[in-house]
Amino acid sequence: MSEIIEWEPVMKIFIIDPISEKGHFNFNNKIISQLSSYSKIKYHSILKNDFIEYLDLLSPFCKRLINLNIRIKYFLYLNYLIKTQSLEDYDKILFLAYETISFSLAANMLFYRNIYIIEHNNIDQIQNSWIKYIYFRAIPSNIKHIVFEKYIVLFLRREFNKKTYYYPHPIIEKTISNKTKSTNVVFAPSLSNNKQIADKLINYISKNKKFELIMKGSDQIEFPNIVIKPFFNNYFDNIRNAKFVFIGSLFNYRVSGVAIDSLALKTPIIGFKCRLMIEMKKKYPSLVFIIENIDELNSIALNKNNINGDYDKFIQLHNDDEKLYNILQYST
Repeated sequence: MSEIIEWEPVMKIFIIDPISEKGHFNFNNKIISQLSSYSKIKYHSILKNDFIEYLDLLSPFCKRLINLNIRIKYFLYLNYLIKTQSLEDYDKILFLAYETISFSLAANMLFYRNIYIIEHNNIDQIQNSWIKYIYFRAIPSNIKHIVFEKYIVLFLRREFNKKTYYYPHPIIEKTISNKTKSTNVVFAPSLSNNKQIADKLINYISKNKKFELIMKGSDQIEFPNIVIKPFFNNYFDNIRNAKFVFIGSLFNYRVSGVAIDSLALKTPIIGFKCRLMIEMKKKYPSLVFIIENIDELNSIALNKNNINGDYDKFIQLHNDDEKLYNILQYST
């Protein structure tokens, strides 16, 4: 009788979340789930009890500093990890997100070689802040950057000489229906920080009863064909049942999680011209629509056959559960 050999994970990975952004909850769970299938994982976040207890021991002066500037808290968290965790025991260290200034300062104390950071909005932020630009450039060269689009890889390598790797944004939930949508609902879950565009969209749809609008806003308001709410318990259902999802912000060197969620549920996206929308339009032309004015909503025509083909292409690219593991395992 042959001996049964138990499989041991190839890598030990320390996954760190120094931000704990509420909107990243599903994304973080997906990453941890993917890597747990192939690796031995330790996870630590800024919300862990041991760090909270550490903060409680700080002097009142330090606590006042933290209240004045959240970056101090982020820096203290990273410094705490460096001092209390045996980082050298792990093959790889993966940061699920980071704040540019605090991470850049702390990273210069991280002499461990195999460190990876996932880029979210950091690169777009440095386009508008010379201080963040300087700190981003100062992130040590041993840190490896993971981005969600190939053109961002080229940008970081060309402009900053950063070690950068392409990881297609994972799919959180995908569609199981091939039915043509008969709805005229426009879902706008990410417009709460762009009042000018939000007002234009509300004004247009209030006058065009053909459409219904479901939108995220600071207050709960209902009109005959418009619903505005601060939070949605049925976020994925709203995307699945919408005719379009409206992407209100301009994404250049970052990826919209809402756009990924929408395409994964075979719901076309609409937005204004920006680098991300241009690149996605090239890949999935029947699912991505770039407009100059809100009133162009009325003239968009959908082609079911083309949508099915572009959807299959999107799923094939973004549904690779081994991609991130392979980056961590084989990159140098």
